[in-house]
This record gives sequence, C-alpha cells and structure tokens, in this order.
Amino acid sequence: MPILTDAKNFIHNEFSNLNLGDKRLNARVLEVAEKMNAGPALSIPAMTSGNDSQLKAIYRFFQNERIDDQAILETHFLNTVERMETYTGKILLLNDSCFVTPVKSFEGLLTRGKGKENCVRTHYCLAVSENGKNLFGILSFHVLSDPIQERYPELRNESDIWIRTAQDCLNLIHSRAHAEKLLARCLFVADREADEFELIDFLKKNNLGFIIRSQYDRKIIIDGREAKLDEIEIYSKGHGKSYKVNVLADKAMKEVEVKRSVLRDIEIIPPIKIAKEFSNIKVNVVMVKDLPGQEDLVEWRLLTSEVIDNSEQSQFVVESYTHRWKIEEVNKGAKTGVRVEERQFTNLDHFIPFLAMAFVLAWRIVALRTVVEINPETPIKEGFTKDEVDFLKVQGKKLGFKMRNLKDALSLIARLGGFTGRYERPGWQILWQGWIRFYERVAGFMLARGS
Repeated sequence: MPILTDAKNFIHNEFSNLNLGDKRLNARVLEVAEKMNAGPALSIPAMTSGNDSQLKAIYRFFQNERIDDQAILETHFLNTVERMETYTGKILLLNDSCFVTPVKSFEGLLTRGKGKENCVRTHYCLAVSENGKNLFGILSFHVLSDPIQERYPELRNESDIWIRTAQDCLNLIHSRAHAEKLLARCLFVADREADEFELIDFLKKNNLGFIIRSQYDRKIIIDGREAKLDEIEIYSKGHGKSYKVNVLADKAMKEVEVKRSVLRDIEIIPPIKIAKEFSNIKVNVVMVKDLPGQEDLVEWRLLTSEVIDNSEQSQFVVESYTHRWKIEEVNKGAKTGVRVEERQFTNLDHFIPFLAMAFVLAWRIVALRTVVEINPETPIKEGFTKDEVDFLKVQGKKLGFKMRNLKDALSLIARLGGFTGRYERPGWQILWQGWIRFYERVAGFMLARGS
C-alpha cells in the first residue's frame, strides 16, 4: 500500500535498480521521476519551478542515447509480476493501444486518418485483478512509429504487436519460480483489434487463456458442418438471467442491462492465405446484447478459452471483458493527467522514454482511486509516512474528520482536490488534484515544524 500512497517510496520502488550503464544516470532517473510525479500535469519548466539547471538536466536525461523505454521500465515490469504473484485469484492481462499525437510534428510519426494523424501508437498490457480493483502495473510496453520495422525489425506489420506483447507477458511469467501456477491464473483480454487468427493460435499453443471480442465473420465448424460466425446466434442457448454491466459510451461509463447466450467447442477455420500454416482452433463463445428498448450499446461476441458450462462461468467472462475499460482510464490518465500530447519534444528518440515514464505515472493515477476499495480499514499508519500521518491528523481535526484508516485519509485527500460528495466516489482527476495538493501541504507542514 505505501508503494502507491507514499510518493517517495513509489518512485524508488518503480524506478530503482535500473541498469543504465552509469551510476549517475541511475540516480538521475529517480530525480526526473520525482519531478514528474510531483506535478504530472505541469510543463517540464514548471516542474522545475524555473530552475534552469534542473530543466536542462531533465532534457539531457531524455536526450541521452542510453535511455530508452525498456530500460526505464525494467524494474516496474518485475514489480508488476511480483504483485501479481501475491494475489490468489484470476489475473486479467488487459491489452490495448493508445494513439498519442504530440503538439509538435517530427520525423517518425505515423500518418493516419480519422483524427489519428501524426501520432505514435503506444501498445501495452495492464495487469489487474479479476474484480478490477487491484491494478498491479504494466507488463509490456511498446511504441510503434514509422517505419515500424526500424524499431521492431521482427514485426511484419502492426498487427504482430499483439503477439509481441503476449510473448513479453509470457517471458515475465516464466521467469518466476511457480510460473505454471501463475500462468494458469492469467487471462489475455482484448477488444476487436486483437481478433487475429495468429494471435489466438499463439495464445492457445502457449496455454495463456484469453477473452477476445470478435471482429470478423470467420468461417467456423459447428456440429460437424461449416458455417459463418455471424450465423451462430441462432444455434446459441440463453445463459442465466439478465443483469447490469458497466459500458464505456461517449467517453462516460453507463450501466446497461444485458442478456447472454453461449456456444461451446466451435472450431475457427484459418483464413485462406494462412490455411497451410495453421490448423482449426477450438474456442467457446459468449454473446452479449443489451435488452430491447435500450440504447443498443452492447453487442459483443467474446471468443474465449474459458469453460462456460454454467451461467456463473459465462458471467465471469462478460465481467472480465468489462474490466477492459481500466486500460482506457490509464490512457486517459496519460493524456489528461500527465498531458503527454502537450509536451514540446521534437525528437522521437527523446519522446519515447518520456512516454514510458508517463504511462507508469498514469497507472498510478488510476490505481490510487482503487486503494481504498481493496482494504478500506487498513490503519492509516500502514499507508502513509509518519509526517503524512501527522499532517492528516492535524488537518482532519481542523475539518472535523476522524483519521483512523485509509478510507478516512482518501476522503480528506479527495476533498483537497475539490470533491464535494455529490457522487458516490471521486473521479481520478479530482483525486489526483487532491494528491498533488496533499504532497504540497505535507511539504509545507514539515517545513513549518522544522522536519
């Protein structure tokens, strides 16, 4: 818990023990991360409070050819898999891409349509618990630029990044002493862009479970005869009662009542162009639709390796897929909380390591909101430093707040960010503003009493 709440412990835990080839660089990464974490929404000059030498030091750090995204994230990757090991339930490996369009154009940006011109594609995996409350961290992180093969010569095209990410996750899992037990608890979860036959085949062959939303009307074998995926609903059977799920629509979460049906043990036939290289893949399917009379927000066809012999199992598949929105929140945290698109970088090689650090901070921004949900009765002294506890108690006394546990502390911090209690819980943006003001006030409190 202190890893997330205590800023200094968090920075040291996630960015120490790096092998950057120079002790000074190893120390500098902590300094840069502390500056960014203390004011993630600030411009880099503002992070240094106008200190010219500190400003130059930050830019020199990102310009150093020894600094790259994988080197910066090395410790965080290892910490993430260690946090996964301490959890006993299922672990969802959420995979997605976030297209980042920097304010300044420079060489190497991808050219796309529909508002994605002059961007880079960050593709990563976020590990979370099956209930979506524990955000363990990032397991894989890559930035695709133009040409793709310049940084990733092994990729034939952009779609291969899904397999590369899955391989990264497997490599980390297999590095652990009890790898097979950990692997058996992991599920690769992704949206329609991951509906690639080669990816599903890779996951099956490597015993990594999956839940992937179908995009293509593939040829299949059902009941011994050939058909198309779009036709299978008539063969499916209703599964359990309708219930409500949270859905991201128009950039906001909405609660929608859905029904579901299932098909077991259908076989997906490989596309003609790769038919000689691959065999049929056996999968289960959960189909989800919102009830008539609603907004038609949900029509999912989820391909899965999970057993769906009863309604509880198929409901688990649906709910696991809905937790995919957590990675969308981290994307938003990077863009809004850390303002990655507003940075003044003019060189791709300097921008990419900044993005790596920024997405770890974005993960923490989102994870901070779930801290209180995991174990709200945790004593306050277990989640904060002594100075922070002293400040919280003094501030709580002034405002009439009792400071007994993490729930009490988070309520006060949310209030510092402008939370009025109008909604059940604060949004991460308000909570993050509260954390920034909390750190500032703790620093002032320590200075005033001579700590």
